[in-house]
Amino acid sequence: MALHFSGGCTRQLVTVDLDLTDAEFIQFYFMYGCLIPPNNRDQGVFLDYSVNGGITWNILMEIFFDQYNKPSFVSILLPYEAKIVGTRFRWWQPTHDGRDQSDWAIDNVLIAGSASERTFMLDTFSSTPVPPHDRSPADSGPVGRISFDLFQEKSTAYKPNKYWMFHDECSVERFCDSPDGVMLCGSHDGREVDATTHDLTPSEDWIVQFKISVGCKTTEKVIQNQVHVQYSTDFGVNWRYLMPQCLLADPQCSGDITQPSVFFPAKEWKRAIYPLPDNLVGNPVRFRFYQKYSDLQWAIDNFYVGPSCPNNCGGHGDCLHKQCYCDPGFTGSNCYLSHPLKTSLKERFELDDIKSDTWISLDGGKACTDCGVLVEDLPLYFSGVGMRQAITKDLDLRGTKFVQYWARIGSESNMTTCHQPICRKEGVLLDYSTDGGMTWNMLHEMDYQKYISVRQDYVLLPEEAHTNTTRLRWWQPFVVQNSLMVASTDRAQWALDNILIGGSEINPSQLMDFFDDEGINHDGNWMFYPNAVRTAGFCGNPSFHLYWPNKKKDKTHNFLASRELIVAPGYVLQFRIVVGCEADSCGDLQPVLLEYSKDPRKDSWSLVQTECLPSTSSNIGCSPFQFHEASVYTSVNCSTWNRVTIQLPDYVASSATQFRWIQKEGNAEKQSWGIDNVYIGESCPKLCSGHGYCRTGTVCICDEGYQGDDCSVPINDLPSYIKDNFELSRVRETNWQVIQGGAIGSGCGQLAPYAHGESLYFNGCQMRQAVTKLLDLTRASKIMFVLQIGSISQTASCNIDLTNPNIADKAILLQYSLNGGITWHVIAQHQPKDFIHAQRISYNVPLEARVKGVQLRWWQPRHNGTGHDQWALDHVEVVLTRKQNYMMNFSRQHMLRHYYSRRRRSLRRNI
Repeated sequence: MALHFSGGCTRQLVTVDLDLTDAEFIQFYFMYGCLIPPNNRDQGVFLDYSVNGGITWNILMEIFFDQYNKPSFVSILLPYEAKIVGTRFRWWQPTHDGRDQSDWAIDNVLIAGSASERTFMLDTFSSTPVPPHDRSPADSGPVGRISFDLFQEKSTAYKPNKYWMFHDECSVERFCDSPDGVMLCGSHDGREVDATTHDLTPSEDWIVQFKISVGCKTTEKVIQNQVHVQYSTDFGVNWRYLMPQCLLADPQCSGDITQPSVFFPAKEWKRAIYPLPDNLVGNPVRFRFYQKYSDLQWAIDNFYVGPSCPNNCGGHGDCLHKQCYCDPGFTGSNCYLSHPLKTSLKERFELDDIKSDTWISLDGGKACTDCGVLVEDLPLYFSGVGMRQAITKDLDLRGTKFVQYWARIGSESNMTTCHQPICRKEGVLLDYSTDGGMTWNMLHEMDYQKYISVRQDYVLLPEEAHTNTTRLRWWQPFVVQNSLMVASTDRAQWALDNILIGGSEINPSQLMDFFDDEGINHDGNWMFYPNAVRTAGFCGNPSFHLYWPNKKKDKTHNFLASRELIVAPGYVLQFRIVVGCEADSCGDLQPVLLEYSKDPRKDSWSLVQTECLPSTSSNIGCSPFQFHEASVYTSVNCSTWNRVTIQLPDYVASSATQFRWIQKEGNAEKQSWGIDNVYIGESCPKLCSGHGYCRTGTVCICDEGYQGDDCSVPINDLPSYIKDNFELSRVRETNWQVIQGGAIGSGCGQLAPYAHGESLYFNGCQMRQAVTKLLDLTRASKIMFVLQIGSISQTASCNIDLTNPNIADKAILLQYSLNGGITWHVIAQHQPKDFIHAQRISYNVPLEARVKGVQLRWWQPRHNGTGHDQWALDHVEVVLTRKQNYMMNFSRQHMLRHYYSRRRRSLRRNI
């Protein structure tokens, strides 16, 4: 309501006589032309004052007819002559054009000065006592004012006029699930709305505290309906934010980072506590909540301006007249924590409904893929026109080490829903608070130029963040127009995914996970495993395991990343893996890489085991006597569930080593894969000889058929020799455990003059190797075989390019293993140039290999695929010592004589 002057006769407003000895100003809102505005200066309104009962008037201000065509705030300092007892004021219009012509309106008239006493202000918006756990009684307020609200409508309801200078469009009602009355403000017609306090004179260590709810679950619009919290030190002429927006790029902020005191529509109530700056101490200050365009309602509760409470209640309670009223879970004079909190946070945003037990506030964000997929499924995407922030609940981070997440700001494709940022203020800031959100300290600035593509951050928590009530906040600065924070769609959108707050200063020294036990939290061992599901039955594995089905085409990586571990020299890594059991092994493969990292801050990963081949034997970590592939797994070497045991090299050791299995995004179609039975820790005896699983306490769990502390003792006898000329239609399973890339054939012809007929011929597209069954070579003497690599005639089925620079890696290696294929030792290398003709070779069995449980392998490390670099093997024989041969021949002959003797006796009985 306002006082509207549109009558056909005299138009004037005269106050009563006032005692203005302590007054300093006169203020009001004024507007011409609610109906038809004045058209000349004589129709303007004058503000005068009189100190002699209206006999004479002194002009204080001419309100020019052409300058107030919309509601305007007017503030005038009183002249010295008017500051006496018995002063009155007059607004009058000398002439006008008649009824409803040249009209004008006035509202919110205030003639007052600064507070004569330094007192606090407390308003709980209740006229009756309230529960002590929620509020403090409102038993005092500002005094020493001269104020008028001349045009106030009468109401029997409680109204906040005792504490508030202006509060149009405000009333005390319940709002947004409030337990009792709050000051509810706002309209639905787009007008300006504000609630302004009387002037106060703050002292040192004063605070402003309140709770606020804007919109209460109302959907955001691109409308300036946010509520600004401001203060004025010149009686309302100029207003500043109670807390300005300060960024690193702002020179006036001296490196401080602060979020401005502006509140956009949100789903929940928010508590705000602002320490008053020192420059306000001792000066008259008024505060206001200002909404420039009101199309929704908003409310404030427990408004307090006064001395701070002990530690400001730790940010976990309401400070009402120097006394803390604590939130649930907090107690004591300064609201200290009285119940345990979570010590870590892991969030994958898997569902549209984000966990309420993890986040205090998610403003302007939702789970969707409008900025693409960052790691897996749905990221948390921010595109709100106002506040964009995510604040965690308080966590006990006293033993926590880091915060890790994936992020993107805008996109390289500059799509509409994720457009590129153009300035630093479109970056995103990560802060932490240890006092319930009262003050924030910056952890990390996400540079707007570096996050157009998805990027992983790993941020170490400083010592100051290691408290039992620490919360984290990601937020994007506001757009500023005409000194106000405004709603805007101009900022680049951004997204977060796979947030992890965890780790410890002293990492565990072992990891073991079978993925079997129901009810056990497997997440404690792993950072994340995007796109994986825990299941049973993949590729014939009946137990539970992690499985990556790879049905999504979102160009993300699939990986399993361990937590940080203490890895000492001599540690072992063991796991079961299968890759692409249902796929064609000759296709373009998408491998799974096993990598490690010792510095998670750099996101730098290296293969746990690099390839060691004849051409690279001089590389670090390689030996001329042990050749092996890199820790890379495909459907070639892991098309069935395969146990892999790796003796970790010393360069992997550190106090914070991580491991990951990763299938990177690429042009080839990803193959499904699975992981099971992971163990990282101290080595078991002899690596369980390749016949068992290593478990806690360096104990071996032996495979069926093996026993002993190191699983080296087979329960059944092992064959002591091999003799195979490959004349059968298929390979003898009694001799060979694995034949890859080869089959019985004549692609290289007869290996004359040393062999005739069929041979074991290798022309496969991927790995080419022949591995024997486990053998007992305690009495073995020699290994003999016939070998040919390529041919002189260079036929399509048997050829090799001797000029190839990598010809050394196309050699055929003869190796032996004492631990089930974990490590292989070289007996001999066979270079193609020396075996272009068939050659018969004989080698003494190494002394180290003259034991039980030995495997032999013929392996070609590299080749150019099907139709190239073929080779053939024939007349493979393990020759026993002469004594062993004699004993075997004697035994064979003795057994035959015994057989025929029994046969003759049986025939005689039947006659």
